[in-house]
Amino acid sequence: MQTIDLQFMQYSCRFILLRLNGSEGVPEFCTKYLSMAYKGKRIYNIYTGQHIVFLQTAEETNGRRLCMQMSYQGNGPEPPVHYHPHQQEVFTVKKGVLCVRMNDKLEYYPEGSMIHVPENTPHAMWNGQQGETVVHWEVQPALRTEYFMENVFGMINNAHTSRKGTLGFLQRIAIAWHFRNEFRLQKLPLSALNLLYHLCLPVLGVLRVRGSYKELMD
Repeated sequence: MQTIDLQFMQYSCRFILLRLNGSEGVPEFCTKYLSMAYKGKRIYNIYTGQHIVFLQTAEETNGRRLCMQMSYQGNGPEPPVHYHPHQQEVFTVKKGVLCVRMNDKLEYYPEGSMIHVPENTPHAMWNGQQGETVVHWEVQPALRTEYFMENVFGMINNAHTSRKGTLGFLQRIAIAWHFRNEFRLQKLPLSALNLLYHLCLPVLGVLRVRGSYKELMD
């Protein structure tokens, strides 16, 4: 059964009621869900049901690592293969089965499994089985990964930058360039990304498309 953040739902309902009553600004009780990453903060993908709980942030570990709990809903699609040029990752399966494509090899890891992903290793993680999969996810060093995740989830959930949960071409280019030290797609070499970004730069400026939005983190 999917875990429901009851406090989050309560705060959301109170926030909506205040808006209906004409209240302006962000109520103090909502700020914990709008602030930058901190221990216990949850972020959601409203299209896939995927959510992350931050367990340890970069600030708490002096940048040494970022620890999260990631929950995947069942029968999810395979995400694009990517790699991290300056970070390693360790995944521990707490519940369900994790599908892992790494170095062009597909494997299924049951509960209790641990997967180490060295830096510069192409991989993709998802839940292609029925039922929920929950993993403990550690990234070393943290770099700006927490900001990357907050921006990606925030953009996907924002109807102005996404359609049916998919970011537009310009937004994908902008965020890929901004977080190129944390995340790179295997099918898009850095040289090609560099060329695309600078070709699109005038349009990005006119349309105010950015790779990171402060309002999604603060």
